Amino acid sequence: MRQACTHCQREYVPHQSGVLVIEFASFGPYKVWMADELKCPECAHTILAGFPNGAVSEHFMPDFQEIIQARYASDPSSIRLVFESWDQREWYRGNLIFQPVGVHFEPRFTLGGIRTTSPLP
Repeated sequence: MRQACTHCQREYVPHQSGVLVIEFASFGPYKVWMADELKCPECAHTILAGFPNGAVSEHFMPDFQEIIQARYASDPSSIRLVFESWDQREWYRGNLIFQPVGVHFEPRFTLGGIRTTSPLP
């Protein structure tokens, strides 16, 4: 499927293949997907495309945290987060950072809602 930037009227080009997409639900990380990141050559806007029919893993599966941690350890810049709403996105960006704790990722609140560092983009 071809993708085009409606603003620039240019076709998106591949930017990064095989990014790990963590889909969030109201309770936190929900599903893990693989996708490709495409970029507009004119304005540099990026989109995620090329999702498969099924998720790589879901929150109830035993390998869910391991998949996230393995990618975090090998290439954290290839992880993308997708939220179900704007409010949820803003809340997570303002209040949480995810850090590996044992074999799980757990939310860590920042002081005063100011995030000083984040391993995930």
